[in-house]
This record gives sequence, structure tokens and C-alpha cells, in this order.
Amino acid sequence: MILLISASYSYSQAYEAKLEVQRKNHVAAVMEVPYPPDQVEDAIKDYMAKKGFKVNSSKGIYSFKGVKLNPNNTENNDLHFKVERKSRKEKEVSLIHLVISKENETLAQRITDDRAGIEDGKSFLNAMTPQMEAYNLEVEITEQDKSVKKAEKKLENLGDDQQDLEKRIKNLEEKLEQNKKDQDSQKGEITKKKNILEALKSK
Repeated sequence: MILLISASYSYSQAYEAKLEVQRKNHVAAVMEVPYPPDQVEDAIKDYMAKKGFKVNSSKGIYSFKGVKLNPNNTENNDLHFKVERKSRKEKEVSLIHLVISKENETLAQRITDDRAGIEDGKSFLNAMTPQMEAYNLEVEITEQDKSVKKAEKKLENLGDDQQDLEKRIKNLEEKLEQNKKDQDSQKGEITKKKNILEALKSK
């Protein structure tokens, strides 16, 4: 349990790094999470939607306008997320990059070395960790539920196949029994014909 908590904790701590967008290197808050990129993107959209923010996406960047990162801030910020797979070998691990800009300031307008809001950005990412875990759990539950239903459906189909096979076996058994009766009847008919033949020959 301690090891699991430690592993989760190492994933949840955001740090500062650079993110290249349109040939400009922006200061960004970055967090590593143990989930695939598409799932992480959906989790971010869900997290922000629950806070009342709509997403604007462009070239792999997901932006949310007018967000108050800190209750003590007098101004709002725009948040720009980019999610990438950590590496080719670690397909199930993603890096979340968060670039903070002034409200209504595009990344093209933003000064690349601007560190304003970076600490709030890291805190924002760290606060998202429980949501990421909860969203991942919901996805796993949904997928497992689908798996259970698929297995149940297969069992139902096998049961239907069994009933069909049993009907076919019963039908074949009835045909087999009738065939035996027909053979006995035919043997009797042959015996009669042979007796008639022998009687004719004896004349």
C-alpha cells in the first residue's frame, strides 16, 4: 500500500518545463500521469466542463478562457493544455503541459519567457490528480462493465446454441429410431417376398 501511494504521489507533482508551440518555447507547468493521452484529454475536458468552462481546440492545444487560478488573483487567465505520450515505450503514460496566458492573450502574443502564473499552474495540475484518478476509475468500470456484458451475451448465445443442438440431437434420435423400425419392417417385407419366391420355385 505504501509503495502504491508513493507511486501515485510521484505522478501527481507538477514541475516546470518548456513547451514548443508554433516554433516558440513557452514556460509551462508539466505533470506526468499514468494514463493514455486520449483518456487524459477527455479527463481534462470533463474536469473543466464541470467547472463551467468550454474548450477551444486548435492543433492539439486545448484552451479554456477566463479561469481564476487563485482566489487571491484580481485577474483571470487563459489555460492552454497539450497532452503528449511520454515515449514510444510508455504508451500508457502521458505528459500534461499547461501554459498560462493573460485573459484573451493568444500563445502567439504571449512572451515566451513569461513565468507569470507558473506556480498557480503547477498547483492547478496537482489539484487535478484526484479527478484524473476518478475519471480513470470510471473508464475502467465502464470498460469492465462492457466486458462483463459481452461475456454474459456470449454465455447466452452458447445457451441458445445448446438448445438448438439438443433439438437437433432429439430430432436425429427420433429419425434414428424411425430408421430402425423401417429396417425391421423392410426385413419382414423381404422375408415375405423370399417366401413367395421359394413357393413359386417349388412349383
